[in-house]
Amino acid sequence: MAEKKVLIAVGGTGGHIYPALGLANQLSQIEPRPSILLVGGALSKNPFLKEAAFPYQEISCGTISLRKPTSIPSNITKILKGVRQSYRLIQEFTPSLVVGFGSYHSLPTLLAAKWTKTPFVLHEQNSYPGRVNRFLSKYAAFTGICFPSAKSKLKGSCHEVDMPLREGYGFGVMKPQEAKRYFGLDSNDPVVLVFGGSQGARRINQLFQEGVERNNFQNVQLLHFTGDADYTRSLSKHYQTYDIRACVKNFEERMELAWAAADFVVSRAGAGTIAEQIEFEVPGLLIPYPYAMDNHQEFNADYMVLTVGGGVKHLERELTPQKLLQEIVEVFEGGKLLEMKQKLREYKLSKKRDDFCALISDLLAKKER
Repeated sequence: MAEKKVLIAVGGTGGHIYPALGLANQLSQIEPRPSILLVGGALSKNPFLKEAAFPYQEISCGTISLRKPTSIPSNITKILKGVRQSYRLIQEFTPSLVVGFGSYHSLPTLLAAKWTKTPFVLHEQNSYPGRVNRFLSKYAAFTGICFPSAKSKLKGSCHEVDMPLREGYGFGVMKPQEAKRYFGLDSNDPVVLVFGGSQGARRINQLFQEGVERNNFQNVQLLHFTGDADYTRSLSKHYQTYDIRACVKNFEERMELAWAAADFVVSRAGAGTIAEQIEFEVPGLLIPYPYAMDNHQEFNADYMVLTVGGGVKHLERELTPQKLLQEIVEVFEGGKLLEMKQKLREYKLSKKRDDFCALISDLLAKKER
C-alpha cells in the first residue's frame, strides 16, 4: 500500500492558519496516518506557526491589486516563481492530494497542483469567498464551505462542512469557574472576552480605553487580549484606575480556556472567531474589520446575527465608546444574553454538516482503489 501524502497550501492570518492546523491534527489521528506537509508564502515569519507540530516549506507569493498597479509586474514574477517552486515540491513530495485554505499565499501551490494534475480540495471559511477560491473552485474535487451563502459565489461541487478547530477546542473543555480562576478572575461573576484578532485589535482597544467608566460594569469582569504590549500596559493601568477587574494580556496561547471563561465576547467577525463562538456558545458583539478583503467580515457577522441569532453587529465607523459599553451593560441587565446563548445552542444542535476531515479521508481512500 502506497503511503498517502497531503500537501496543505496555506498562509496569512490566523483565520487561514488555524483551520489548516486543525485539519492537520485531525488527519494525523486517522489510520493509516498520511504524511503531511504545509506549504505557502511567508510561513517562516508567520507567528501562528512558531510551534507548529508539522513540517512546512516556504514558497514565493504575491498579491495582485489594481489599487497598486505599479506593483503588479513584480508580484506576477513572485507568483510565477512560487509556481515553479511548488511544481518541484510536488514532484519531490508526490502528494496524493492538495488542500488549499485560501489567501494569495496558497495560490502558487494550487496553480502547480492544477498544472501537474494533482487533485486538490478547497476550504472556504468565509460567507463571501476569497478571490483564490472563487477562481479555482471549478477545478477542485470539491470546496468545503462553512456558510451556505458561499455556494452561490463558487463553481463546482460544494459541501457544507465544519471549521477544523485547533486541538483541544470544544465546548466543556474546562468548567467556566475553573477557566476564570486560570486567568485570576472571580469564578462567580460574568466575563467579557475582548480581542481583535491578528489584524483588527487597535480600534477595539481604543474603544475600551476611551469609554470605560467606574460604574459601567458593576460585577462584569474583562478578559482583554490587546495584541500590543503598549496597550496592555496602558489598559491594565486604566482598568485599575476605575476598579474594573480585568486580566489584560498581549496574546493568549490557550484561547480555548478564554472561550470557556467567557460569557460574552467583543471581537471582529473572522470566520474562525465565529466558528469558535458557536462551538463554545458565547454570544457576542461583532465589529467587522472594515479593511477585510471583499468586506467578508460584514457578511460573516450578518450570518451570525440574522441566521444564528447569537450576536449583535456594529460597524466600526458607527460605533462610539459610549454605544459599545451601553450595549454590553444592556446585554447583562436584561434577558438578551440567555436568549442568544439558547439560539447558539439550538443552531449548533440543528445544523448538520459534513466532517471535512472525513471527506478528505474518503477521497484518499478512493485514490487507493
